[in-house]
Parts: sequence; C-alpha cells; structure tokens
Amino acid sequence: MWGGRAFHRVPHRSTAFHSVPHRSTEFHSVPQSSTAFHRVPQRSTLFHRVPQRSTEFHSVPQSSTAFHIVPQSSTAFHRVPQRSTAFHRVPQRSTAFHRVPQRSTEFHSVPQRSTEFHGVPQCSTAFHIVQQSSTAFHRVPQRSTEFHSVPQSSTAFHRVPQRSTAFHRVPQRFTAFHSVPQRSTEFHSVPQRSKSIFFIVTHF
Repeated sequence: MWGGRAFHRVPHRSTAFHSVPHRSTEFHSVPQSSTAFHRVPQRSTLFHRVPQRSTEFHSVPQSSTAFHIVPQSSTAFHRVPQRSTAFHRVPQRSTAFHRVPQRSTEFHSVPQRSTEFHGVPQCSTAFHIVQQSSTAFHRVPQRSTEFHSVPQSSTAFHRVPQRSTAFHRVPQRFTAFHSVPQRSTEFHSVPQRSKSIFFIVTHF
C-alpha cells in the first residue's frame, strides 16, 4: 500500500484520490505539499483551503494567487490585506479592483499607491479620491497629474495650491498665461494655495 497510485489511504507519497498527509497531488485532505483540490494548510496550488502558498481559489491566509480569502501575498480575485494584484479587498500592495489601503493599481478603495479609479489617499494614478501621489482624474492633495482637488504636487486640471502644471489655481511654479505669482505653466488665477472652484480657460 505504500507509494501506490490508486484509491487508498497512504500517509506518504501518494498521487491518487486518497487521504494522505504528505506530498499528495490529487483531491484529498492533506496538510502539506498538495497541488490538487483539497484542504491543505501549506504549499497548495489548486482549489482548496490552505493557509500558505496557494495559487487557486481557496481560503488561505498567506501567499495565494487566485480567488480566495488570504491576508498576504495574493494576486487574484480575493480578500487579502497585503500584496494582492487582482479584484479583492486587500489593504496593502494590490493592483486590481479591490479595497486596499496601499499600493493598488486598479479600481478599488486603497489609501496608498493606487493607479486606478478608486478612493485611496496616497499614491493613486486614476480617477479616485486620494490624498497623495495621484496622476489621474481624482481628488488628491499631493502629486496628482489629472483633474482633481489636490493641494500639492499636481500636474493636471485640478485644484491644487502648489506644484501644478495644468489649468488650475496654484500659487507656485507656473510658466503659462495666468495670474499666479511664481512658476506657473497654465492659465489660471490663483495667488496662493487656493482650493475653490474656478473658470477653465485653455490656450491654443
């Protein structure tokens, strides 16, 4: 019975449908090193419930890359708090549609480093409500490059007080036709750090 490949219950090195604890690759209930549909806690790559290093649809807390509920290192549609790249709810390092607070690049609600349409406070580059480092149409206070309401470091049409290069009301660093005291690059009428609505006038 040891080392066989048929339907049985063997503890080590089985590759068929059985209940083996180590090194199984089929549908079974094994705790370690499984790669098929089963409930294994570590190193699984198929649809199962494993806590670490899973790559399919399962409920694993760490190192998952498929649709599952994992807190860390997930890259697919799931609910993971860290290092996710697909549609899920993860707080850190997500790149897909989800609700993650840091390093997201898709449509989600993440506070830091997002690049898609979402509600993130920092490092967003799409249409969203982010506070810092945004580059798309959104409301971000720092480092935005699109139409939004950001106070600092914006380069597009928005309401930012400092370091803007598009049509908006910013007081410093402009080089275009406007009524701004220092270094402006677009047409706007802002003396110092204004965040209110204004009239858009583009130049040809």
